[in-house]
Formats: sequence, structure tokens, C-alpha cells
Amino acid sequence: MMKKPKWIAAISFAALGLSVALAFGAPGSASLNDPLYPWMGNGGYDAQHYTIDLRVPADFKTIKGVSVMEAIASDDLSSFNLDLGSLDVQYVLVDGVRATFKHEDPELTITPATPISQGSKFRVQVAYSGTPGSKAQADSFGGGWKVTPSGASFLAEPTSLKDIAAVNDSPADKASFSFRLTAPQSNQAIANGIFLNRRDNNDGTATSVYKISEPTTTYMPVLAFGPFKLVEGGKVDGVRIRNYFLPNTSPSYTPALAKTADMMRFFSERLGKYPFREYGIITHDFVDGFALENQTLSSFPLKFEGFDDAPPEVLQGVLETVLAHELAHQWFAGSVSFSDNSQIFLHEGFAEFLGRLWLEHSTGDKLEDSIRDEYPGMVYAKDGGYFQFPKAQLIGFLKQGLGIDPTKKFSVAQVGQALELIFSGTLPAAQRSAILEQATKSSGLTILEIADQIAPLPFTTIAVTRRSNRELRRLADPSLPMIQPSPAPGKIVAGVDPFDQIGVYNRGAATVYALKLKVGDATFFKILRTFLERHRYSTASNEDFLKVVAELGGADARALTEHWLFDDRVPDFPELGLNAASDYPLGADFKP
Repeated sequence: MMKKPKWIAAISFAALGLSVALAFGAPGSASLNDPLYPWMGNGGYDAQHYTIDLRVPADFKTIKGVSVMEAIASDDLSSFNLDLGSLDVQYVLVDGVRATFKHEDPELTITPATPISQGSKFRVQVAYSGTPGSKAQADSFGGGWKVTPSGASFLAEPTSLKDIAAVNDSPADKASFSFRLTAPQSNQAIANGIFLNRRDNNDGTATSVYKISEPTTTYMPVLAFGPFKLVEGGKVDGVRIRNYFLPNTSPSYTPALAKTADMMRFFSERLGKYPFREYGIITHDFVDGFALENQTLSSFPLKFEGFDDAPPEVLQGVLETVLAHELAHQWFAGSVSFSDNSQIFLHEGFAEFLGRLWLEHSTGDKLEDSIRDEYPGMVYAKDGGYFQFPKAQLIGFLKQGLGIDPTKKFSVAQVGQALELIFSGTLPAAQRSAILEQATKSSGLTILEIADQIAPLPFTTIAVTRRSNRELRRLADPSLPMIQPSPAPGKIVAGVDPFDQIGVYNRGAATVYALKLKVGDATFFKILRTFLERHRYSTASNEDFLKVVAELGGADARALTEHWLFDDRVPDFPELGLNAASDYPLGADFKP
């Protein structure tokens, strides 16, 4: 036998060392590269279930917690990350064994004592305490942990679950949840999911336990502590209806909530069976004017601000629409969740459309009328919206000053710019020259004097954009931010508000309505049911929906939906007699 040369042995040893290193795996990624929130999520594993055990003191300002994640490794992992905010970590266990860790909000990097092999199940336990929060926030509506007049509340959308627990905080990784909430006995501790039990402890506290059995995206949990009253609403086809109300909840909710059973049947007939075992709402005393679709338990304010003096039928219409919107989210957001935050059309476009569809069914208010009213705003989405009003109202706005110092004079050049912003080129040359001549004589004009110059002009109505209003104010105060354009519902990118009313909600609803008119009711609802069933308890993208549209509605239906989703220019709406290019000119109606 020939003896192996020393250099071959050295190479073999090096190769062996490399294979040993590979067997120990590699670090899991610290991000899933969400287009809007790049810190969200982590790679290398698939979360299966979370148990979140929180203890809160009487002032609710801090928490003590232990979170447990059960997961399956999708890679060989030498280390991996969880998302965790500003809480202080006491220890981390992986499969019951102490692990080393590094925590820098919002990343918790964990190195287990033994590497984790691909395909294996593992369990991570993290103990922590402190004040909930995080430096990495995407909070555009006041969510997160809030100490309130009644106790405390927590909303997770869109990126706040990491503020109270160590999780893979990404919509792409759904898991089931258990909550163990320990608080002073005088408070109810509420979470979404199925209530299992409440145990009084021997230290003046009580522990309440809840469980969500279905896969759930991490923005869906809601927690609340306070003097809540549970109001049972019976069962609808086996689904328990229950609501939690704080003492000062507006009684105006009662008649609208009485229609929950009818709403659920209405949607189930069109979308397929309600996907969970419970539903209801919970009121909060820090939420102001918005609702949120937490899975099985939607959040609402104590009352809807701005409707105090509205006629009862108007308020009831608003409440019904919002209640139906949040219920529809249990299909479009709860059961089928977007794969990342840029796909938010799949949540808000459908919920907005379905809320209006219910109102049409319930009250006769035509869905198409709301689309028609909002269409001009979509036409001028890049300018923040469109407004048309009588001359007297324009003068009134100018006389109120628009937030501009009434003593500040605009220069002659600025007066010219102001006239262009107000009239969009429709002010006749003679009237423009006369106003500028007066500005020259007076060494400029204040906003009130501009209003006085405009008042005698021969027009009756005027159309302006939100951008022109802001730019008029910026002539006096350039530090004011510019108006951000509203996006097309399928073009949500970093820096764009994913909750934009015109682009995401209004045009999103119009997108769905345009598809409905294109393919007819039978095919339309078949498309929705097929999409929901195909991705039930999972995630999906806009493209996944478009594939179902093409499959069942044809190439033309897909092309139409793509135009509504992605085109910068809003499509014409011939079925409603709407033309984007010619129907909504800016400026005043001066007669020739």
C-alpha cells in the first residue's frame, strides 16, 4: 500500500475541519427585509406557537414577562435572532439550557449551547422586565403599550409585539398564541382568542389565560387591563359573540352591534365560513377615532370623535360601516394575512369595500355613490386630494387665515404665486394684473387682503388640491412639510403611509368594486372565496390574488385589476361615467 503524502493529509484535515464547521450551521438572518419596516422578522426558523406570560403592577408602567417560542429550524443554526424592544433580558434558555445572548433593541441575538439542526423542533424561553417600548417603531396611529385612565392597553399593529415579548415579529411567520396575564384582582385582564380560565392568587393578583389556536400574524394580538364588562351576544352558526366594554363606552354602539350576527351571516354567505370560533369588540380609553382588526377581538374607541352632533342615522351609518369593516378583516387579514406590509391592499382594500357593501345591504346607501364621491380625490392623489366649494367658502377659508399670520405681507411675487396656487391658471389676465397692481401699491398683501381682492371676482365655484393649500401656507412658512402624494394601492414602498386614506382605502375599495363590475357577482365572489380558501390561515401577496383573478375571471379582468392597483394615474371608470382626464378641472368657473 502506498503511503499518503503529508500534503494530502493536510488537505484532508482542512477539508474535515470545513465539514465540521458547516455541520455547526450559520447564523440566522436578523431581518426578513420587509419593504416598509426593514427591522421586522428573522430568518432560519418557522415559529409554531408563542406562550406570553406577563405580570403587571398596579400602576401598569412596567411589566415582567417570560415568552416562550416553539419553532422548527429551516436552516442549520449556530445562532438566531428574535425581535425584542427596550426591555431588559434576564436570561435565555434554548431547550432548557442556558444560551448566550446579545440584546440591542430591536434585535435579540441568541447563541444556543448546542447548534440547532435543520428540521428540528426547538424551544426558546426569554425572561425580561422593564418599560415596554422600542426605538424601532412604525406607529402611525398610537398603538403599542399605553397606560390609560382605566388601566392599560396594548395594540400590536404594525410592529409592536416586540415591545412586550421576544418574537419573530413579521407577518410572514404566523403562529398560534397563549397568553397568561397576571394583574391586580380588581382588573379584568383581556386578550383575544378563547378565554380558558382565571385564577385568583394569594398575593392580591389574578391570572387570566387565553389561547389563539389558529395561525396568527404578530400584529393581531390585543391586551387590556381594566374594569371591563363582558356582554355576551349569543352564537352565530357556532361562533360565540362577546364584547368587552369600559364603563364610559358610548351607548350609540348598541344598535349597531345588534347587527353583528346579520353581518357575520352576510359575509359568510359571500366569503365562506367565518374562520374562527369567537368574535367581538373591545373598547379602549386611549384610542381616538379609529378601530383595529385584532384577530377575533376588534378595538374601538369609547366613542367616535367628530360625530357628537351628527344626526343619529349618520352616526349609525358610520358605526355600521366600521364594525363591518373590522369584521371583514377577520377573513382579509386574520385568516389570510399579507406576506409583507407592502401588500396591505389585501387587508384594507377588501375590508373597506366589504364594509361599504354591508352598508348598502343594510341601509340602501349605494356603494357606487361613495366611489363616485371619492373619485376626484383619486384623480388628484399625487396632490393629496381634490376639493370643490362655492366662492363664499373659499373667501371664508382665506379670511380664517389658513394658519398664516394675518399681519404678514406677501411680496408682489408671492401674491402672484398665491393666485396661481388658488386659481390653477384660470384667473383671467386682467383680474390678475389688477390684483398685482394693488399689491405693488401696498408693498405686498396679507392673506386677508388677498381674500378682499378675490371676493368681487366673477366666479361661483372653485376646485383646489390639498397640495395647493399647503403650498399657499408654505409661502408664509417654508418650514411646513410638503404634502405627500397618495400611492396607488399596489405601490406601497418605504416612506409611503400604508394607511393612506385616498390611495389604500378609497382606491383600494374602488379596485375591488371595478373588478366586481367587470366579472359580475357570481364570478367575483367565487374569486374571493377561492383566494381565501387557497390561502386559509396562511399569507398571500397581491400577485397571489391576481393569479386567482386571471384563473377565474380571465386576462382582461387581471389587466383591469392591475391598472387599478399599480397605475400612477387612476383608471377611468366608464361604468360610473367617470373620466379622470376631463371631469375634474382645477380652478374657478370664470365665464368667457
